[in-house]
Amino acid sequence: MPKFVLTYRMPTARPPGGPDVMDAWNRWFQSLGDRVVDFGNPVFEWTTVGECADGTQLGGYSIVAADDIAAALDLAKNCPVLRENGGVEVGLLTELDRAKTTPTRAD
Repeated sequence: MPKFVLTYRMPTARPPGGPDVMDAWNRWFQSLGDRVVDFGNPVFEWTTVGECADGTQLGGYSIVAADDIAAALDLAKNCPVLRENGGVEVGLLTELDRAKTTPTRAD
């Protein structure tokens, strides 16, 4: 099954999250069930280069399994970051064959 990375974009001017925020994230992860390949981690220090969305910062990532990008997007639509005026980027992961230069899908 294809794997997708979800990156969480948090508003830069958000207040620190409390226990209710963590509870919301835990409930969401539980709702994803075995589609979570890697819960990922939050990000507490970051920097950028190039064009990045104004007013947001990297908040963390997760890796999920889904049939296609539309299914991965459906999983992301209930992410708690959306209630905090943040966003989720969804991307299909590929694996690079180090012996070749052509990427292959990570199914």
